[in-house]
Amino acid sequence: QNEDKIAFTAGKTVFLINKSDGKVILSEKYDAGKLFFTEDNKSLIAVENKSSSLVGGAIKAGFTMGLSLIGKKVIGKELIAFDVNSGKEAWKKPIKLDEGFVDYQFEDGKLFLIHEDGAKLFDYHTGEDAWKKEFKRKKVKGVEKTSEGYIVYYKNKKHLVDNTGKKIWKKPQKVIKNVDFEVDDEEEFTTFSYDKGTIFVTPYRIEYFQNGE
Repeated sequence: QNEDKIAFTAGKTVFLINKSDGKVILSEKYDAGKLFFTEDNKSLIAVENKSSSLVGGAIKAGFTMGLSLIGKKVIGKELIAFDVNSGKEAWKKPIKLDEGFVDYQFEDGKLFLIHEDGAKLFDYHTGEDAWKKEFKRKKVKGVEKTSEGYIVYYKNKKHLVDNTGKKIWKKPQKVIKNVDFEVDDEEEFTTFSYDKGTIFVTPYRIEYFQNGE
């Protein structure tokens, strides 16, 4: 839900209603596995259910930018958007991911979509590609805008790409460095930063490091 609307699924139908009077804005036959509003609350995005695309399995995603250590289920490959006022499709064509949708993030006014084998940036107003190139790496965890482009985080690594998605760095860098906290590329972790230090958490351990020590 957002401030004035509620979205939900019943069976294989997506509904969107007004909170104030219960008016049905949208009632669309679509087998959705996930619903979320765009950052500007102008569109409702529906992700197709894995039963429709026959995509299964699950992967873990843990990251410092707010993604938790809870396992993220892999669901469908297709995303469509509906206008929250008219209920009509907001994009001319759906977004089709190469692999099953895992998670999403809004960054720099764009929609960053993470799938099982990579990630890509999209214009969420139109559904069109914001990047020419897809970032192809497993276990992508998030993206962050910089003055040079975007930092993409995956596993225990980060890579700088330009505004079109093209890699700038020849080699990725480790996310965790300058502290005595060792994690391998496959190990999931998240961090909590405070004025005097940082807490590091994995599914198996928790460690605290004071700044400068």
